[in-house]
Amino acid sequence: MEEILEEIEKLESEKINYQELSDDYFDIIPGEIPVLISAPHGARPSRDGKPRDVGEDEYTAPIAIILGQLTKAHVIYVRNATKKDPNYYPGTKYKQAIKEIVNKHKIKFIADIHGASNRNDFMVDVGIIDAKDMNKCSCPNFKDIIEESFNEIREQQGGRLFNIRFPGAGNPNRGIETVVRFARDICKIEAAQFEIRADYRILRRKPESTAALEFDKNEFPSDKEKVSKMITLLEEMIRKISQATRNIS
Repeated sequence: MEEILEEIEKLESEKINYQELSDDYFDIIPGEIPVLISAPHGARPSRDGKPRDVGEDEYTAPIAIILGQLTKAHVIYVRNATKKDPNYYPGTKYKQAIKEIVNKHKIKFIADIHGASNRNDFMVDVGIIDAKDMNKCSCPNFKDIIEESFNEIREQQGGRLFNIRFPGAGNPNRGIETVVRFARDICKIEAAQFEIRADYRILRRKPESTAALEFDKNEFPSDKEKVSKMITLLEEMIRKISQATRNIS
């Protein structure tokens, strides 16, 4: 795992440009299983013409890349700042690319990786739009696998896991379309949004990160054991979902 963590830190340092805008802002890594891992906030997105206040979701892009290497899942991740938030606006190039990947490779599930701040009282919050009504849920066939995979964390979070704060629902009436909503309504496949707390994903804060520039000048207190734990749980979950897709037409 130490080598994996070193590779994650290297990828974040060398491949991800938080503040540098580009129209060519994402990369795709082909895989072999019917699962797509997405990281739409790897670099700083903009909403309503302004950079998002909380900045980028640090380390979500290299975590997605590494999970793809470990599981052979397909990966799409943002590596440059964007003029239009790929997880907020309909019709972005990022979502167009997702649809092409889904159709070409018969993707059955999207794991959409995001980041939450350490102010939250959860380690991971899994957004599935509706956790009670399976007709509205974004992953009715895979919900139990996700719950089983994160059972230890769910217990530590007082029995909470789904839709604690970030249900991933968006608001179609207001033109707000999350990747999870896009997957369910447009691509007609299952998806979940994984909001990972900062201490379970950040290894070393880059000086050009939005947090370092605007909010917290202090070195981030990284915890390799926590990051390793999150990667292991996500890897196991993706493998189980991949196996389960064989039973989904």
